[in-house]
Amino acid sequence: MDTELRGRIRITAVPDGDAPLKIKEQWIGVDMRCLWYRQSSFGKHVVSKKPAQTGPVYVVLQKDALDALTQVAPEATKWWNNAGYPESDMGIWLFNAESVTVLEAVPSWSELAGEVN
Repeated sequence: MDTELRGRIRITAVPDGDAPLKIKEQWIGVDMRCLWYRQSSFGKHVVSKKPAQTGPVYVVLQKDALDALTQVAPEATKWWNNAGYPESDMGIWLFNAESVTVLEAVPSWSELAGEVN
């Protein structure tokens, strides 16, 4: 996987997922680097590990997201660390598009893959 960070996003609403609401709320206002945008994706819930189909998402490295979260909510970062995150240097999270504002252009997955739209 090419992990060049290509854009920047800000979380502006509580993201989807099965983490506790008080933890998810801590993401609001966090700026982070982003790998790419994808129209839809299959993933897994971060707590239950159950499969989840999502709509439009922004893909970020877990490590980078947690580094950004630490700047504003270190206690929330501790919760994620205790839950086993980041899973690896290459672990990713999907933030639903409804919870994100784009600060710097983020390419789509199809653009990166060279697909014709």
